Amino acid sequence: MTQSITPPGLIGLLTPAPPSLVAALPSAPVDRQEIYYQADATNGVIWHLRYRSASASSFKWEFIGGRPMIASVATREGGVIGTTYGALTTAGPSITVPLAGDYIVRLGATVELDTATGVGAMSFDVGVTGAVDADSLWGLGPNIRTDGSPGPQRNLRTDIEKTGLTASTALVSKYKRVVASAAFFSDRRMWLIPNRVG
Repeated sequence: MTQSITPPGLIGLLTPAPPSLVAALPSAPVDRQEIYYQADATNGVIWHLRYRSASASSFKWEFIGGRPMIASVATREGGVIGTTYGALTTAGPSITVPLAGDYIVRLGATVELDTATGVGAMSFDVGVTGAVDADSLWGLGPNIRTDGSPGPQRNLRTDIEKTGLTASTALVSKYKRVVASAAFFSDRRMWLIPNRVG
């Protein structure tokens, strides 16, 4: 009977230690170091990050796994709202950026418009910078039910790339209508997906 013996010098090399769970990025990272970053402890959001020193970006922790931060407001609200971006009665959804970096902000909503030429938009403030059309989800004209009445445009979704976001910046959803018609929003959602952070 033969017995396999691992040389002492190889112990620990065969089964590398798993990444550490951290609440802050390491102050002295090394190339290819991996961590689990606790982005949202309340909701159990953990991001798997790997450090790449050769990255041309100042944000060298690259996202390799995990789920996005998510915020939602189910309430159907709107009506004859303003033609500039503003909050609905139930504000949000909103997410606070946990780390400086480059992200994808995903918006989702069901939009109802009461005329064929109606337009409703959902965007978001970036800290003190107001919502803009370039960062928006659009509902254009109503779906038509079988009885000819307007119907909702369900589960609209768009992704917006935002680079150079600062840690602790609040992303807060805002809404507007574009023509003289009513615009209602429900099942409003925001996701925050990291690309690279630092």
